[in-house]
Amino acid sequence: MGPTELAGDDWRIVGGPRNIEGSIEGFDMSHGWAWDVARVGVWRTIRVCVTGSTTENRPAQCAEALDTQGRSIVEGFLHREDPPLTVMITTSGIVEK
Repeated sequence: MGPTELAGDDWRIVGGPRNIEGSIEGFDMSHGWAWDVARVGVWRTIRVCVTGSTTENRPAQCAEALDTQGRSIVEGFLHREDPPLTVMITTSGIVEK
């Protein structure tokens, strides 16, 4: 099986991380990464964004996300039928968009 061929119905990480900057949906980011995921016949990009204030008052998910460049967050959504396109890590926790 080649690198672009996938078996089964599970999502898999197939690319990333790529750094992203700026603001997304009105949130200013202190850190952000894009990860490509795929399953049979479907590809998408999941963006993981850490809001600016989160690095100071951060929940546990934020520390792990920073350590893994967002991979830990993306891995948590691979079992879903329809994972979110954007995940924001805020002082209130994780917000899916």
